Amino acid sequence: MPDGGLKPHPHLRYDCSDVNRVTARFVPLALLLFLFGACVYRAATQSITIDEAYSYSLFGEKNVSDALLSYEAGNHVLQSLLSAAAARVFGVSEFALRLPALAGALLYLLAAWRLSLWLFGPGWRATLSLALLGLNPFLLDYL
Repeated sequence: MPDGGLKPHPHLRYDCSDVNRVTARFVPLALLLFLFGACVYRAATQSITIDEAYSYSLFGEKNVSDALLSYEAGNHVLQSLLSAAAARVFGVSEFALRLPALAGALLYLLAAWRLSLWLFGPGWRATLSLALLGLNPFLLDYL
């Protein structure tokens, strides 16, 4: 036999390759769901910060042209526009103002997973890479 003559035990339901394939798909998915769930939980439970309140009071309540034409170091144009749109649709609340950041967190986590798969292929290395990219506490403060 070319594979060294090793066969799984006949009483085992799955051989190791099936378990590894299931694990390689389940563990990263569970990690992605955990990380995004943590971001949603933090967005829903934390009180508004002074930077969020300042940015919304300067740019969220005004016209779109004011946010685009005025320069302010705290004006992150896309964030200001999307937060204002979310506040108009869902009402002014901490969670509504953080919806664009949650969308960015989801995009980041999915891109980190795709990058990990591209660099390392499916398996424990890609999962470890996703964990290192997603569990950074400094990064989680901004997702």
